[in-house]
Amino acid sequence: ISAFLDNVTTVLLMTPVIIRVCEALNYDPTPILVAIVLASNIGGAATAIGDPPNVLIVSNTEMQKIGVNFMVFTEHVMGGAVCCYLCGFAVLYVLYRDKDISHTHDPDVQKLQQTIHMWTRYASRIPSVSREERHIKHIIKKQVHQLEKKLAEKKKSAAHAKHDWKQELMHLEDTCKIRDKTLLIKASCVLICVVCTFFLQSTPWIHPKLGFIALLGALLLLILANEEDIDHVVEKVEWSTLIFFASLFILMEALAELHLLDFIGDKTLLLISQFHPSIRLPVAIFMILWVSALSSSFIDNIPF
Repeated sequence: ISAFLDNVTTVLLMTPVIIRVCEALNYDPTPILVAIVLASNIGGAATAIGDPPNVLIVSNTEMQKIGVNFMVFTEHVMGGAVCCYLCGFAVLYVLYRDKDISHTHDPDVQKLQQTIHMWTRYASRIPSVSREERHIKHIIKKQVHQLEKKLAEKKKSAAHAKHDWKQELMHLEDTCKIRDKTLLIKASCVLICVVCTFFLQSTPWIHPKLGFIALLGALLLLILANEEDIDHVVEKVEWSTLIFFASLFILMEALAELHLLDFIGDKTLLLISQFHPSIRLPVAIFMILWVSALSSSFIDNIPF
């Protein structure tokens, strides 16, 4: 999925589903979430639209002049992404092959334990200086005491009850049904058409930008959805995130015009050239990795 959608979007879509299904099956979701994050990052690097830096590379005018389009980019990175996926799968297999991810406690018991732990930590951070602070601390401790009683009752009932995962899955199927199947079909058709147009973008007779294709797909879906309250849809757009990234790109372009990036590159090259030629390559790789890591910790990694 992340090969054709942004990997962050993929993780945001899959994480609630995985957590809810793991709760129903009484499994620990941590290993599965780690696998999802790893797979989505590798899958995002497999195509030109899986990650924002890939889109920037393919959409760059200089890259297009030398013949780097959607198909060429995907053809060159797909092999490496497949190899990384196999290596990542092998690492996950070694790490979790002998680990039992099933919970020994009831999910409700675990939620109560987490709630008690949270309130206890919060109460410990409140100073007992004023009377109001002591009163708030007393109220929280009273609430924690009630939760501990409820937890003890839950543990007693859970000791005699058997977790029925089939009944939990049936409950999920009843409560989490698809609300609008027609809209789902329309959205799926638009997504397939957009992805196919991405591939056709590499042909000699079609030369639209990837962003223009995605924007047309979004407008087409809005028309097919036939939403009467378009303001409600527009409000759900993460405008703050879009403005944040746009501002970062403006900042990076300003730094490029000031030749700050060239200055950093020249100083790094000068430092690398001072080492002996026999060790210059590993030093260069080490320096570039650390300069990139330190720089992207202050500037977002996508514009960097």
